[in-house]
Amino acid sequence: MHNLNQERYHSYLKLIKALLNCSNGEKTEILKLNQHLIDADLVQIVLDLIQTTQQSASILSVEVDTEGFVCDRLMKLVRQLIGIYAETPLQGVSAEFVIGNFYLETKQFCKAKESYEQALEIFRKQGDRIGEANALALIGDTLYHQDNFALSLEFYTLSRTILLETNAKRSEAMLLQQMISSCYFMSKYAQAVELAERRLAIAREMRLRSMEAHTLYDLATYYEAIGCMTEAGDCHWKCWEIAQEIGASKLEVQSLKGLGDFYLNESLIEEALDIYAECLDMAVQMGYIQVEASCLQSLSKTYLCLGDTEMARAYNQQSLKTKQALGICLVEQMF
Repeated sequence: MHNLNQERYHSYLKLIKALLNCSNGEKTEILKLNQHLIDADLVQIVLDLIQTTQQSASILSVEVDTEGFVCDRLMKLVRQLIGIYAETPLQGVSAEFVIGNFYLETKQFCKAKESYEQALEIFRKQGDRIGEANALALIGDTLYHQDNFALSLEFYTLSRTILLETNAKRSEAMLLQQMISSCYFMSKYAQAVELAERRLAIAREMRLRSMEAHTLYDLATYYEAIGCMTEAGDCHWKCWEIAQEIGASKLEVQSLKGLGDFYLNESLIEEALDIYAECLDMAVQMGYIQVEASCLQSLSKTYLCLGDTEMARAYNQQSLKTKQALGICLVEQMF
């Protein structure tokens, strides 16, 4: 840690190790004898150890009986220490956020929610509106990851209300992405469109070109879901232009594929064929197998519309082979 010499750092580690291995009765005596070490640095070191659990056992020379055992003991300890020492009430918030983030990353969503709820309570007592908004959003995240999209949306909405009041537009834009996804998974496409339009407006106002492009691509998907194909095509076109401008190659080829789908839907067969061919060439050069397989399938569909069953069959076979290769690649990535 900064401004902390090695001797004092090792004194903290020695104390932490003793507190982890002692009985409750011994703990009181150890804390009394080491009051000079009960400070913000001690709390921060325990928080740091929680975030590096794989190294913590070896640092503390603690035997690990079960997975997460050391981390659970450290989290219990940090809460006890905060009860004894807190430089400000926000020290407790820091701990709850670190603990909550750890639980969220390790997919222990119920425990993460409990930590964020404790942080939320402290923020409300302090009158910290931005902190309150962040805590509400994180509680929403724990519910989102459990597929409880309706309830997650309620917490996101509460968070957004505060962000609107405080004019925190960048934070609002980030939150909107989660809100949009929740709506999409609940098939609330019209609401997803409304929220995406707001996110797009923020991106344009703040000149966040990457966000603008990605929001346009998502917006095209939502417009397609409610049957607004002209609007979807317009979004794909604008997305493609920006993706070219900012050098977002994957997004460029994705939006180009979407544009081809729009032309095919409008029965503009020759235009669709040209776009799919260009898209396929780009995907192959990039090694973007997902889009390559999708383009081959779309080419098969397009030739079928032209009545050329031989070409349709050939592209379909290529698509199947590419999808098989994609499946193998995805399996390899898992190991």
